Amino acid sequence: MNMKRTGLILLIAGFLLAACVQKPPVDAAQPTPAIAEEQIAIALTEAPTAAPTIAPTPTPTATPAPTDTPTPEPTDTPAPTPDGLLGGDYDGFIEGEPVLSEWRYQSERVSVEVTRYDSSPLAKHLVYYVTDIHVQDIEALRTASWDGKFSARGKKPWAKVERMAQAEDAIVAINGDYYTYHEKTGLVIRNGERYEPDPWKPWKGHQILLLYRDGSAEVFESDSFDPLATDLSNVWQAWEFGPNFLDENGKALSTFDKSYNDIARANPRTVFGYYGPGHYCFVTVDGRKKGTTDGLTLAETAQLMESLGCVIAFNLDGGQTTQLYWNGAIANEPFRGGRSTSDIICIVEPHADSADPVE
Repeated sequence: MNMKRTGLILLIAGFLLAACVQKPPVDAAQPTPAIAEEQIAIALTEAPTAAPTIAPTPTPTATPAPTDTPTPEPTDTPAPTPDGLLGGDYDGFIEGEPVLSEWRYQSERVSVEVTRYDSSPLAKHLVYYVTDIHVQDIEALRTASWDGKFSARGKKPWAKVERMAQAEDAIVAINGDYYTYHEKTGLVIRNGERYEPDPWKPWKGHQILLLYRDGSAEVFESDSFDPLATDLSNVWQAWEFGPNFLDENGKALSTFDKSYNDIARANPRTVFGYYGPGHYCFVTVDGRKKGTTDGLTLAETAQLMESLGCVIAFNLDGGQTTQLYWNGAIANEPFRGGRSTSDIICIVEPHADSADPVE
């Protein structure tokens, strides 16, 4: 009996012990108990730590030795582009004071060289002078009259070429177109001023040479020229005589308007030659001296001017009027000593107060 009671007691005690250790159901409303900080610390401490990867130390590269940088060679400072009509296309100018020799004059902006010829490209006796002219300023190419005012047209005022040239302090000079001879006709513009009669009356059959402020030149037929329809504001000089001896290609003409018939035979000649802006020539042909210098016909003068390479060659008054002034005196041998006239064309040193040179 006692053994049975003892077994029953043990059985009941086992059931009670099992009930005590059974987990209670989880209540979703109840918070999850916090883990103590000590437990977290222990967990972190005890967690295995991966060994850090050691970055490889880069192998140092040798610093390249500095190379010597070559010092650049100094370059010459470029010369400023010359201004003026010729720019840098002519090297005959000189710096400093002008230099005058027997047949040449040079300065900073003017170069003049006179050459006398006593032979000819033509088969005849001939003495002539070619004055080669280079100027940077159009102001260097001037005209002058018997009274300095280009007045009294038609009243036959005369003055010596030498006197007019000296009054202008000219380096070189030639006679002009004898503007007073063509009374009440033609175009006269001198040094930028206009003097022709009003109303306009052309010199029938003749031609006009216009020289512009930029140094360029053109030839027009007087009969068809209309000054009212032409911009003359940039004209520096205008001469009316002619003929022009060359065609548009610089070739010699052989025939001319009948208005020139009375001067077509061999005569002393005065010609203004044009090569380009800033480059001109004066040609002075002595004549009417049999066996020494016969002069040239119009057609022969055309051949001479072509041989000189001119683009325009404009005939001015000739005969006894033909004169070349150089170095203070008349250099050629004019027929019968020459005669007085109304005007000249001359080369001078540009005035200090002149307009700025054309560029």
